Amino acid sequence: SLGLNLAFMFWGSLFYTVFSKCPAPTTIRFSHPIALAMAIILAPSLFTFVRFLLHGGGDDLRWSIAYPCAVLVFSTLYFAKGQWLRMASYLGLISYSMYLLHPAAIVAVGFLLESYGLIASTASLPVLSFAAIVVTIAMSLVTYAVIEKPFMHFGRRLTSRA
Repeated sequence: SLGLNLAFMFWGSLFYTVFSKCPAPTTIRFSHPIALAMAIILAPSLFTFVRFLLHGGGDDLRWSIAYPCAVLVFSTLYFAKGQWLRMASYLGLISYSMYLLHPAAIVAVGFLLESYGLIASTASLPVLSFAAIVVTIAMSLVTYAVIEKPFMHFGRRLTSRA
């Protein structure tokens, strides 16, 4: 996973360097440096996908899909306008709850789906993933509204008095 993590960090740095100083362009011009950067970024994911095809490890499949999907979603949302951007901003508000609660959502959804015989193998990974994402977002909305937001207001009141 080290290669994947470093490639993703490289992509983030490159994205920030290219787009932080200017507004999101309406069109993207494909160039050789962009192609080279994408090859470097996607090479570890491609390697783990090939390893999955050869050995069939579920972790390899997850790693090979997660990073390209993250790059695609982040890039799409960066260049999006209107409603998608507002939704992404709200997901950013609840992101800490999502970070904390996603393991519990994955375990809970997996347990429930297996208990009812709805999934039986890694072939059901897309179903499990989608259900876990929905449950994570739902749980995060609740914890943000009930715990995070009230305590942020409480913290602001405490620090404004000091």
